[in-house]
Amino acid sequence: MARDMLRGVFRDSLGNEITVDFTRNLDWKDWRYLEIPLPEQTYFPIIWKCLYIVESDPRKHNKGSCQFHQFRAIYPPRRPRLEINTLSLSHLPDWLKFDTAPIAQAKSRTRFFAFGESLISKSEPRGTGSMVLNKVIEGINKRGGDFALSTGNLTSSGGAENLEIVKNKLAHLKCKCYTALGNVEIKGDPEVLNYPMIMAPTHYVVNRGLVSVFVLDNSRGGFKASDSHQKPIETQWQWLLKALEETRANVLVFLCHFPPISEPDVTSESMNVYEAQTLHRLALREARKGRRVLVIAGDIPVFQVRVKDEIPYFITGGAGATISRSPVEGGFYHYVEFNVSKKDVTFAVRPIFSRLAVKWKPPKPQVGVGEQLAFEGSGVFTNPAQRKKLIVPLADPISFEWRVSDRKIARIDPRTGILPGMVSVILDTGDSIDYEGITIVSPN
Repeated sequence: MARDMLRGVFRDSLGNEITVDFTRNLDWKDWRYLEIPLPEQTYFPIIWKCLYIVESDPRKHNKGSCQFHQFRAIYPPRRPRLEINTLSLSHLPDWLKFDTAPIAQAKSRTRFFAFGESLISKSEPRGTGSMVLNKVIEGINKRGGDFALSTGNLTSSGGAENLEIVKNKLAHLKCKCYTALGNVEIKGDPEVLNYPMIMAPTHYVVNRGLVSVFVLDNSRGGFKASDSHQKPIETQWQWLLKALEETRANVLVFLCHFPPISEPDVTSESMNVYEAQTLHRLALREARKGRRVLVIAGDIPVFQVRVKDEIPYFITGGAGATISRSPVEGGFYHYVEFNVSKKDVTFAVRPIFSRLAVKWKPPKPQVGVGEQLAFEGSGVFTNPAQRKKLIVPLADPISFEWRVSDRKIARIDPRTGILPGMVSVILDTGDSIDYEGITIVSPN
């Protein structure tokens, strides 16, 4: 005997419409509690489209009524961990290249910059974050570009006075800066009233040259958690799917605050791992169309680039935050430069230092012809107002260069004296430079 069925239809975050059965036997007249699991490959967040009854008896068509009370979808736990080995730390996709040169390339089709985490406060006008942001602005203006991106937390709170300070600083940029909302910036402004009024909407798209940038809000740990505070007020994922359909750009950048990947030492605040997986699937979908897709985030005060399934995830939160990791792990003040051409994207990591230092190992102002030159370089950042000093040995992923003033007298690779004479060994990051003189003497 056929039975009436209760069904529902929802749309997942990739735009797929999925039908589920609540019951295949709708034959009761009182209240009944129903609960069903959603399919395992559901891409959260979801939107319910409709509930409907499938009637098996045509004589009962359009007769009767059905009432619902407290209909809701329960989302998965917020922060389960991903295994860290799901991310490759070494392999870059063929179209992405690391640029070690200190001097900016000749003008590419599109050039942009990324930085974050300066945590500027009115109570600390000469704080480290303020000093570093000034240096970032100076470096970007020197190199010239089409636009800049902020990964959030430029202020220490969402207070209007702090936001105005940062806005005035960013006004000194010669290019437009597009900002993402950080988790610290909702403190003191939980309803997100100041930020869209002073800085920018919580989510929007920017089309510049070969690039489309999708600025997203995950400041509460997920896109769904932020939806109730969106300005403009609309479901963020549905807006994103529509915006992706409309863009014709070949390079797509997803910009947000929390890195949509799992960090092994993050215990309090991070990105909802299920929504992070959904963003990754969305990025993969676009990459399979032949597009180049980058994800840029902040929150963590380091530089890192990780690759998962050919999708690079950049973390750039080193524009003034407290440095909590070693330089090898990206723990230094910096901003990132991207140059986009028709065929590839190159990136350079520009460190922020007060000065550079060249150190001989051991100190030896004279070397003989054919003798090995031994020295190392480091960057020094000082804040006299706070009596802070940071020394960073120069190594990858910092973009820098060694060279000599006269390659006929000495060379860098290998570091060897060639002919007698005076020569300068130069260390250059593009924004900072230092050099030491040395005398090459003949064997006798």
